[in-house]
Amino acid sequence: MNRAVFALALIALCALLPACSDMHDQPSIKAQEAPRRSAPGEAVPVRGKVAVDWQGQYVSSEPDVASSRQRGEELYLTNCAMCHGTRDTYLGAVGKALTPPPPSLHDPRIRSLSDGDLFKRISLGFGRMPAFERLIPVHDRWHLINYLHSFR
Repeated sequence: MNRAVFALALIALCALLPACSDMHDQPSIKAQEAPRRSAPGEAVPVRGKVAVDWQGQYVSSEPDVASSRQRGEELYLTNCAMCHGTRDTYLGAVGKALTPPPPSLHDPRIRSLSDGDLFKRISLGFGRMPAFERLIPVHDRWHLINYLHSFR
């Protein structure tokens, strides 16, 4: 009986051996190696850069009033203070851990940026700073910029 089981196992093993060599010899393509496959024509990109004309001038849709600055402060403390610090501190806890540290919003170079430039940087990100275009609605980004005026 043992010989019969052994013989059947040996026959099954011999039958599977060619499959192993085929698997070993199959073509494989490493990441970023030619030939590159393109997306199907009907595919819609959901990540990456979006073609937007950012050359225009951007004017705030929110007046610079106390209620706008208050909303901007809430947004700033939630989304920005951990890196850029508060009005009293020059860097937040995360910002202190980064090398090089993010620019302080007290820096004259940053304070001299126009509202349109700030809007673009908040929307698209800059360097290591993430883009907030999909996270913070347009009107809230303008509230945030109104709050940033208090750093000047």
